[in-house]
Amino acid sequence: MKKQLIIAFCLLGIVFLFGCSGNTAEPPAIQTEFFFLESTEDNKNFNLYLQTSKQGKTPIAANIAYFLHLRDSNGFLLGTLQDDGASSLDYQDSKGTRHRVCDSAEPDSLKVTADEGRLYYLREIDPAGQGDLYTYPLTGEPENKQEKVGEYILSYALLPGGIVYVTAEEELYLQKDGQEGVQIASGVAPALTVAYERVFYQTRNNPDNSVDNPSDNPAATSDSLFYYEYNHEAQKIASNVTAFQVTADGEQVFYLNTEAELYRYSLQDNSRELVVDWVASFLIENKGQMVIYKDLDGYVYLQEEGQKGQKVGFGCTTWAAAEGKIVYLALNRELSSFTFGQEKTELATGVKNFVLSPGGNSLAFYTIDEQLFYQEWGRKKIMLAPSVAPYARVYFGNSLLYALDSQVIRLRMPEVPPPTATGAEVERKEVEECIPCKGPAEEQS
Repeated sequence: MKKQLIIAFCLLGIVFLFGCSGNTAEPPAIQTEFFFLESTEDNKNFNLYLQTSKQGKTPIAANIAYFLHLRDSNGFLLGTLQDDGASSLDYQDSKGTRHRVCDSAEPDSLKVTADEGRLYYLREIDPAGQGDLYTYPLTGEPENKQEKVGEYILSYALLPGGIVYVTAEEELYLQKDGQEGVQIASGVAPALTVAYERVFYQTRNNPDNSVDNPSDNPAATSDSLFYYEYNHEAQKIASNVTAFQVTADGEQVFYLNTEAELYRYSLQDNSRELVVDWVASFLIENKGQMVIYKDLDGYVYLQEEGQKGQKVGFGCTTWAAAEGKIVYLALNRELSSFTFGQEKTELATGVKNFVLSPGGNSLAFYTIDEQLFYQEWGRKKIMLAPSVAPYARVYFGNSLLYALDSQVIRLRMPEVPPPTATGAEVERKEVEECIPCKGPAEEQS
């Protein structure tokens, strides 16, 4: 009996030390990968290099216009420059074996399923912004062929076991498990957000048909916000919505209306509460525990759940969020982080731009002196390069951190939003300078 008790206590100790494997999610892997696009000596092509926080630069591919790193499988989707200036889309596996996917693809449209087993992309984009949607299996087999999913597509998003897309007629379709698409709604704006099985979208309203010029009456053109869940009817969340964001679990929606009021809506009980008013733009932490917002006077506040907002700065260059964390770059170039339940942390001064990793456990930034830094939470920052100026582009993971003005070539911009951002409310960057955070009246989806 005594021996059995000892074994039982040992087993109990193991459970306390390591937790129950069936209920404990693994923490996200720390992102350390930097990608550099370097110009060739004749300034006509670009070579792609990888560098981590602990290892020097490693060549990946030559003659590259854009790329997408598949982190789990360590593969790459590569836009390879051709002699005529166009770029084909190639797939390169972890062993360096490469084969052609298609002759051309829209760089900004590349999306890969969570298991990295299938690629979706748009091609043949016309001046109206519509194109044909294709899919391609990423199995490393050269004989794989692309398949057309639909045509005249404005935008699309992936969800478990299927896709949703908006057509040129502004109709929203769901296509599940390779079946034919089923129409969900009409009059839909192109920006979509997906959280698990839920699709969040806005419909274009014009309730006052007597208005000849809707731009004279913003309320006549404001959008209604809906969500759709597979095998359920679409549900309306609110009218007169100018911007919205969804928590990572899809259970809460924060939205801004035409009265500059920020609301929190719960899908569990269809309840809503006013978070704050006089808001120009905002960003939420992935669980909805924190919200950072800029008011109509330009002041920036951070508000934790159940608390009043605290002023943290004036103006906003850019901001980013992950689970339990928000990072904010003020107009005075001070970079700060906010962790739920903790005090504000000053990270650096003189920062020109930064990128937060998707897992929120590391970030990269470069300064007005062009120095490139990497930092993991709880560790000292590391200088990766004394200057970013020699490079055409610098990426932290797949997100663009730096771009040289003088290089005139179309390259893949970072695919934000993260799960919590949509349309007008995303972390946005332009070449060299960041686009300042703007109010809903100023932003365009």
